[in-house]
Amino acid sequence: MIRRAGVEPESDLTFAGLNLLIRPIAGHLPALPALQRRALEGALGLAETADTLDRMLIGLAILSLLSEAAEAGPLLCLVDDAHWLDRPSLDALAFAARRLDTESVALIMATRGPAPVGLPELHLAPLAPAAAAVMLDVANTPTEIRYRPLALAQGNPLALLELPAVLGKSGYAPVTADATPLSARLLEAFAGAARRLSSTTRTLLLAASLTDDRGEVLAVGRAQRAVAEDLRPAEEASLITVTDNTVAFQHPLERAAVYQSCAEALRVHYGQNRRTGRDEKDRRRDGYRHGADRRQRAEGE
Repeated sequence: MIRRAGVEPESDLTFAGLNLLIRPIAGHLPALPALQRRALEGALGLAETADTLDRMLIGLAILSLLSEAAEAGPLLCLVDDAHWLDRPSLDALAFAARRLDTESVALIMATRGPAPVGLPELHLAPLAPAAAAVMLDVANTPTEIRYRPLALAQGNPLALLELPAVLGKSGYAPVTADATPLSARLLEAFAGAARRLSSTTRTLLLAASLTDDRGEVLAVGRAQRAVAEDLRPAEEASLITVTDNTVAFQHPLERAAVYQSCAEALRVHYGQNRRTGRDEKDRRRDGYRHGADRRQRAEGE
């Protein structure tokens, strides 16, 4: 079995993910057809290569390498956090996976968001309340604070494992974006998708982490030249749901992670912009009231 996971710091390094995956079976490289071997060695920096890498040959080389490694017995490859793999590595793995047939190889990739095209998908639903309660039993969660990890996790297994330890006595505290304690693993898991978005979208998300008022969120965004359309990438990433009046996070821990992952300087800047946005709304509201008062006086005269 080969088990590997994508990591965000290497997501921009070409073929870093592939290098990580095939290291345990690199001894089978000499058995590959010459063209495939040279293409794969070139991609991994093990040999000189042409300026343009042949993506098809690299994908075929991965397929051949997995097949060679499975000659001694069935091979299971597990790739977690595949959304953090660099694009060329993910494409090469998907190319090979689509061509697995009689080989004794199983390749399973866990990812957030869209899966590679042409591969069977299994969407994992949140745990049912009964199953979530069992996980809290395993974590020896005190009865008096069980309601809070259950409410915050919303069936997410990682959150159910991590929250009891980090909540502690704060299990009684109110749930707000800045007061919800998150472990490093939870912060990484729930803030990762937001970090891949543009700075203008992240500014709007930061505003939305403290208010679900769409008008106020957009008023803050105007200081950063952000517009309503900049919310769409976050909506497409399943982070938020946008209506005519509200911007709501789809998971409460996404909301907390977005706020807590922002640098202090950005939060201060947001606070200033939020006050500006409120002032703008107050001016519009006061102007409306002033106009209404004038109309009433005119009608009375």
